[in-house]
Amino acid sequence: MTSSNLSVRQGARRPKRGRLSRDAGDTLIEVLLALVVFGIATTALFSALTASVQSSVTHRSQASLQALLGTYAGTATSQIEFSTKPLYTSCATPQTYRVRLNLTEYNRQLAVLNAASVDPYIVELTKIQYWNGTSYSNSCQKGSQLPQLITVLAVGPHHAKASSVFSVQNLVYNGPVPVAVAQTPAAPASVTATKGQLKIISIPFTGTPAPVLTCFDDPPTNSVPCSSKNDDRISFVDNGKGTGFLVVSSLATANPGVSFTIRGTNGYPDPTVPGPSVTVKVVVQ
Repeated sequence: MTSSNLSVRQGARRPKRGRLSRDAGDTLIEVLLALVVFGIATTALFSALTASVQSSVTHRSQASLQALLGTYAGTATSQIEFSTKPLYTSCATPQTYRVRLNLTEYNRQLAVLNAASVDPYIVELTKIQYWNGTSYSNSCQKGSQLPQLITVLAVGPHHAKASSVFSVQNLVYNGPVPVAVAQTPAAPASVTATKGQLKIISIPFTGTPAPVLTCFDDPPTNSVPCSSKNDDRISFVDNGKGTGFLVVSSLATANPGVSFTIRGTNGYPDPTVPGPSVTVKVVVQ
């Protein structure tokens, strides 16, 4: 065979080798790269789907909890205020009000959703605060009939939580509403009496119930009762109706000024906090 014929035959075979190379398929590295890309895409899609499902469950639970809180507020208000035997109690605690609430329908929904194994819906009264005339506080005067602010917590499946507040009052009560003590009208800071003449200085306090008045000689420590000044012929009288009197006897001796502090207290809104006071300086000339 001549060299020219050999070259022709070799040239004819080259295209065949090219076709065989293309039919060999992808390499292992290409397959692995494809699997990695597919895995990343699948993970991202699964994460997005999971987040969507969790968000849907959370929104459903929150919506159910808000509806449950509204139901509880209406039921509690009805039983505390409007029932034939209202549950309203002065200075009530969270353990005082046993509100009867049917949770059957809420928990039935869990069974319909095949979620019987998850935590059921629970609602409970967690806190009560008391109106003091200006705001709600944690202290309550014994016998107070003022409104109460109730805080309620609801817990649902998947540890979902929600809370709300509502107020109740004693609709049956027709008595006086407690009012904090105030010294009105304002007493004068200084009063001058004339030696040999009787002088009576009125110091009225307001409040419900009527405040009890106490007099002290030595402001600002307020530790010595006014009786210690009887030798000066100046005494204090509690009228018993929220009004006190400083009485300067006609036999009082001249003095450059003796100070008296009168405090009014009626135990409202906080029995542990002293009421307001006023200091009057009495000068006898």
